[in-house]
Amino acid sequence: MVIIDVRPKEEFEKRHLKDAVNIDFYSEDLDEKLKKLDKSKKYKVYCQSGARSEKVVEKMKKLGFEVEDLGGFTPTQSQT
Repeated sequence: MVIIDVRPKEEFEKRHLKDAVNIDFYSEDLDEKLKKLDKSKKYKVYCQSGARSEKVVEKMKKLGFEVEDLGGFTPTQSQT
């Protein structure tokens, strides 16, 4: 299982869930990055409030990924 944090890099670097990878929702190549992910893996996506993760989860489902929306992130959940 892969955890994806879709917040901007600056927010990700301050705090993120343990083992999360960052794919910035606002990056120009977001769609290309999503297409390159391994479809044999399961994904969980989160952001600050849940709005961006919801949009990314919708995109990933359309691309055929098995994905779950974790919603918003709170600093107390940080593992780094």
